[in-house]
Amino acid sequence: MAIVKKYYIVSGIYNIGVAFFGGTLYLLMQQHGFSAADINLFLIVFWIVSFIFEMPSGIFADTFGPRRSVVLSSLLRILGLGILLVPSSALTILIVAAILTAISDTLKSSTLEAWVSNELHSKNLDNFFANSSKLNTVINLLGGFFGAQILGKVNYAYPVLGSIVCFILAMVVGIMLLPKATRVKGDERRVLGMDLHEFKHTITQGQHELKVNQNFRLILLSFIPSMILVTVPFNQWQLYFDQPQFGHQYLIGWILLGINLAALFGARCAQFVMRVFGKRYQTIAAILVINFIFIILSALMGNVYIAIGAFLLHTMMTSLEEVLRATMLNEQLSNQSRTMMLSVFNTIESMVTIIVLAVDALLIKFMPIQLGWIILGNIALVLAIPVFYRIKKRTTLF
Repeated sequence: MAIVKKYYIVSGIYNIGVAFFGGTLYLLMQQHGFSAADINLFLIVFWIVSFIFEMPSGIFADTFGPRRSVVLSSLLRILGLGILLVPSSALTILIVAAILTAISDTLKSSTLEAWVSNELHSKNLDNFFANSSKLNTVINLLGGFFGAQILGKVNYAYPVLGSIVCFILAMVVGIMLLPKATRVKGDERRVLGMDLHEFKHTITQGQHELKVNQNFRLILLSFIPSMILVTVPFNQWQLYFDQPQFGHQYLIGWILLGINLAALFGARCAQFVMRVFGKRYQTIAAILVINFIFIILSALMGNVYIAIGAFLLHTMMTSLEEVLRATMLNEQLSNQSRTMMLSVFNTIESMVTIIVLAVDALLIKFMPIQLGWIILGNIALVLAIPVFYRIKKRTTLF
């Protein structure tokens, strides 16, 4: 069987498993007695563990091959999700589940894509990644809707059970189709030493680039208010729209479908926006303000359909901003430092996300979810004023 077909089969089954539980997992936690602050703790632990294990997981995949990486990732997913099926509100369950899920996520992250890229040797990679993106889009749309609206409407545990079945299948198929590690026995220690040396070199070079590359610093600075604004709504929309104030209509699957479609539309609009308004910091600032308005509307509107509509517009603007961010970042980085500096950016993004989730966890102990959104939104907007004032003084791209 062709390598690409093997990838589509294994990756497709695995991603269906992820899509199934994506819309209802936090609702299952809530049903078991966990508060929104507890769920934020789950997310904080997830992000911290992901950050710690990103490099070791890459070393594991390079050393032991895609088969063992996918099998171990699937096994940890099964264990992490299985723990969450236990009807208990003990925080230990959340923490252990977050650790297992995070390690699983890092083990799977880009493992199969890297394997296919190495095997194809740069031939038809554009077509491969384009088709892979289309496949993942279809899976997220259909799998997410089926898990959230069909299975989740009956019982919040059913999407998780469906995911576990998919991950078991992914393990079996992965063993059958994926290759073992290609390195000869005894190479592991040498490879580990090389990877650790490269890691230290990356840190040193990253620090140097941050000092000398003003454009990168400005781009990084410009997106911090946006990270503060969008992090919590992105992670709490299921809990927010499941509140009694919106009645007893179960719309989670439809909202998830709308979110995925809005994100696609926003990404499509990005090219038009960059062509008309330019890749400028003024555009980033405008998107931030518009996004803030949509979040406030969604948080304050008592009508469920208006609130959902505002949230979908917020999702569209966030997706547009992500494309603009990626474009500006890549244009300001040299080929020699691109991978390294993107890693630096992702690391800082992870740190900001952890801090924002921690602050929100404190806020929602004393207030409703939507007030936390509003407070963080105002913090982002106030912070943006000195940030963009400083940027305007230091660059002509405003």
